Amino acid sequence: MSDRGHDDFDKSVPVMSRTCKRTQEVKDLQAALAQAHEERAQLQDENAELQGLFDHQHTRMGEATKLWQQATGHPHSLPDLGRLLEWLVDEARKWASRYGSCSEKVERLKRDLDDAYQQRDEMGTAEQAIADVERYQRDRAEKADADLLECRSALAQMSQGRKLTVDERNTDPGARSEL
Repeated sequence: MSDRGHDDFDKSVPVMSRTCKRTQEVKDLQAALAQAHEERAQLQDENAELQGLFDHQHTRMGEATKLWQQATGHPHSLPDLGRLLEWLVDEARKWASRYGSCSEKVERLKRDLDDAYQQRDEMGTAEQAIADVERYQRDRAEKADADLLECRSALAQMSQGRKLTVDERNTDPGARSEL
């Protein structure tokens, strides 16, 4: 019996070996299939991107053709692609020479605007300084007028022969009104 069991074992080895090989083949095929699906998805994405690019180019070509037809006065003819591109380049050069570089103009306008804001701020500061000086001069003029009035009042009192004290000059309304 022991020999017979051993013989049965030897016969099963090739069957197991074939099963293991087939299992590995199935795994390899499954991996290859997964890779094929991944490549297919990548190709579909690439195709969609290229189709979008083609559609965009077709739209732009139609727009450029319409512009060319209007500019040349040939509404029913289609330009050669080379001539169309040459015409577009010439138009771009005309615009660039006529209007200069837009980015340079924008930068110049930004600098001019910054300068204008700075000048406005400086003017505001100068206006405030002028207002402060005017207020100071007005206050000084009012004080000088008050001092002059006081002096005239004192002179008028002195000419009448009577000398007022400082307190009388500050409180006597008649002394001020006599001037």
